[in-house]
Amino acid sequence: MSRSTYRPRILVTGRKVPPGADPATQKRLAASARYYTEAVWAAGGHPLLAAAGDPLPDAFDGVLLSGGADVHPRRYGEAIDDAVRATLTIDDARDELEIPLARRALADDLPMLCICRGLQVINVAAGGTLWQDLSLAGGDPGAHNQDGRLESWACGHQVVVGAGSQLAEMMGEGPVGVNTFHHQAIRRPAPGFEVTAWAPDGIIEGLESRRHRFVVGVQWHPERLVTHHAEHRALFARLVEAARRA
Repeated sequence: MSRSTYRPRILVTGRKVPPGADPATQKRLAASARYYTEAVWAAGGHPLLAAAGDPLPDAFDGVLLSGGADVHPRRYGEAIDDAVRATLTIDDARDELEIPLARRALADDLPMLCICRGLQVINVAAGGTLWQDLSLAGGDPGAHNQDGRLESWACGHQVVVGAGSQLAEMMGEGPVGVNTFHHQAIRRPAPGFEVTAWAPDGIIEGLESRRHRFVVGVQWHPERLVTHHAEHRALFARLVEAARRA
């Protein structure tokens, strides 16, 4: 098999279905995983799903850190802020899986695409911090959550992509329409990382490493946009190509 036809193995993290979960929850989690795996497959990769508690594959060529619940504030040196305690939905099991995985991938210079929670995970793993809730940043959390207002493939707002970034190479500079489903965001970017996209209210929406071949994070959910907004396919295509080269 030639390098151009090889399907690189992309490890896709996700959430394990809780024991005794109702059928609606099972269906929702299965659909969420399918969005990621279908986007990776369509881009030419071979997705390998891994949830907390699962053994990791012996080998993989790239990593996709997916969306999900919140990173525990202790992971970035903070206690839970009582003012926003009720907004947090912490997933300790995924923290245990994904933060060491992210650090391993950074050390090995494995290509990574980090989506929503994944963006926050890579920032924390590399030494950055988060806003525990957008209200603490002076923003309106409702402006960053279109759930119940718009379809998941619809664009809830625009982001501005910075010139000269890998994100700009993939999607173009300037305004890009994105969807939005988050209440946390990057507060202090990790050392060695560059902010590459911003929402209209200044919230950080894109981040990439200056030290690695391909480590790119976005706050939106491109896996839900690819069927209606072709420009977002480039994120998965670049991940797969970087993994193929690796």
